[in-house]
Amino acid sequence: MALPGETVRLGAPYPYEGAMPEIMNSPAGYYVGYRCEDGGPYSRESGYYPSHEAVVEAMVEGVISWR
Repeated sequence: MALPGETVRLGAPYPYEGAMPEIMNSPAGYYVGYRCEDGGPYSRESGYYPSHEAVVEAMVEGVISWR
């Protein structure tokens, strides 16, 4: 579980005006997060998933695991 203010969803500021969440990946898996203006990761808003398709499916079904 994320601490208050650790994610945008829980109170952290947006990395820049107009920032939108996107599906990102890391060695641990795929997740929904925000990027900094320079393209680097800013926050991880969801749990990890094994594939891009699994994140999309969880979002469509409304069962994504938010942090």
